[in-house]
Amino acid sequence: MLIGLGKLSVGRKPRRSHANDPETFGVPDAEYKVEQTISADSEAMSRVNTEEAPYELSLEISASGNAAKRLIAGGSIYSSITDSDARFGGAVGLNYFGGEVDKVKLIYEVNDEYISNESSEYAEKYLDFQGIKRYNIFRYFEDLNMLLPIVTEFYEESNTLYAETDRLGTYCVLDMEVLMQKLGIAPDGTSVENVARQMYSAAPAAAKDNIDTEKYCVTFIFDIRKGIVSSEQLEAYKEYVGSFATEVFAENRDITICLMTQDVTDFFDDSYKVVGECSNIDDFNKTIGRIKISDEEGFFGNYCTVTDALAYVLDHSDSGVKNYVFDVYAQEDAIFDTDAAAELLKNSENIVNISMISDFPKTITGFQREIVLDTSGINIKLYQGFWRKNLQPRL
Repeated sequence: MLIGLGKLSVGRKPRRSHANDPETFGVPDAEYKVEQTISADSEAMSRVNTEEAPYELSLEISASGNAAKRLIAGGSIYSSITDSDARFGGAVGLNYFGGEVDKVKLIYEVNDEYISNESSEYAEKYLDFQGIKRYNIFRYFEDLNMLLPIVTEFYEESNTLYAETDRLGTYCVLDMEVLMQKLGIAPDGTSVENVARQMYSAAPAAAKDNIDTEKYCVTFIFDIRKGIVSSEQLEAYKEYVGSFATEVFAENRDITICLMTQDVTDFFDDSYKVVGECSNIDDFNKTIGRIKISDEEGFFGNYCTVTDALAYVLDHSDSGVKNYVFDVYAQEDAIFDTDAAAELLKNSENIVNISMISDFPKTITGFQREIVLDTSGINIKLYQGFWRKNLQPRL
């Protein structure tokens, strides 16, 4: 089959790449882009559109050469990285050899059985979660090591969603309703587990009173999300921590202070950062000075996944020292990954001691309350004085 590279006369050898070829408007054949369609039942898409697939994927592509022969489509090498309960079908890898692509339209026609969600509370609340509109196309960005959504449109009458982009790569579809459930976001748009201006303190096994050591590691995690924490609030939290650091280092204690930040979540990758570890007051002052309000903006809002940084700290705690963690949150949209929360609770028994500190009294429910009770933690209502009243007696 000839694909739009110019009219060929019978018995005449076609002209090859010439920069002045009138049939390709002066562009060499190897660079001349032609709009082509790769149908769902084509051989090129046979490894994608299997009997088990919940949809049929087809492409409209602008590329040089014969796209049906040059396109390689199948399971992505990043399938395991992008795996999630919210992923609808597999992750598709699209690659092109021997030519160039300047735009592509991915068209997913979803099987009838996966459309209706009439009983969903999300669908009742939001039109964007009704039927096929709850699905969104995502692309995996290798340089960022994360999935990000791309603009998705719909042909509702034909159970089809599609997106237009300028490159091939790894793509998949996510069920946004499942994603919201997994992240604990309720149908009314609020998080199932909200935390209002709270600080969690976690002390892994080594922090128990029966650990015979005078070595300490104290970790502070700061919420730095723009629009949730103000610069004034952040500086106040840093001042509280600075007072603690000044005293313990002045007492020549065998202590390391680790400083971390927690930013807005993209729901696919951890959003915390280890800023630095400090063994003296000079290192501490330099390190804490690098903590500023972030410029990042979340695609889905300013949600913060509180389990991310906490899980990291527990995984990396040194059992040879007494470990304390103060996880500082001053926000309304604190949520937790339910799978990670369950894993933390499972592994926390007799391992961690977690307490909470809040600027004002508030009833704590759900995961936050459960993990405090399970680990014999305490609730502290004020930031001021937490060092002398609660941490100092343990050090």
